[in-house]
Amino acid sequence: MTLGTGIFLSVIIIALLTLYLKTCNRWNWKKLVKRFVIVVIVLIAGITGVIIYDDLKHDFANRPKILSSYENASFGMTREEIIYGFGEPQIADTQLTKNNQPEVYIYTTNKGQFNESNIGITFDDNDKVDSIGCYSSYEYGCDSIFGVQIGDNEESVFKKLGPPTSSEIVDKTQKRVIYEKYRIKLIFTKKILTFIQIYK
Repeated sequence: MTLGTGIFLSVIIIALLTLYLKTCNRWNWKKLVKRFVIVVIVLIAGITGVIIYDDLKHDFANRPKILSSYENASFGMTREEIIYGFGEPQIADTQLTKNNQPEVYIYTTNKGQFNESNIGITFDDNDKVDSIGCYSSYEYGCDSIFGVQIGDNEESVFKKLGPPTSSEIVDKTQKRVIYEKYRIKLIFTKKILTFIQIYK
């Protein structure tokens, strides 16, 4: 406690004692104190309730949920709508759908000087988008989901999303992780998140 705070509190205590001595025969101090305590309790309860409500509202708004769009693409968009929005793909997968169309379109984007990323969009046999993924070796190279972003380490991702449905090392330095309840697939490279995908 600083000297100034001590003096301030002393003045308040002296003022209250003086007020009590002058009014103890005229005021019902017992009733006043009881009302004051009730008011303080109500105020504390109200403030606590507001804080709890705000925390719950924040947690509810940011809880993981199934997504239907990512990186400016949405499930159900047609091949023509993707080309209209993104342009012709830099890479079109040689694997074809039953309509003899490329199954995957890959676009290279740049969200900053050092934030290059590849967006991969796959199509179902009806030529509608059924998965959207983004790969980058740069932090913030892809949009984040559920508070998880490219560059996060494996431990922090598991802490935010919980244990995955499945997890497997696909080569010596990469691990593929799937969360079925959120319909997302993640890939870690040397324990660092480098790929995010949502799927139907």
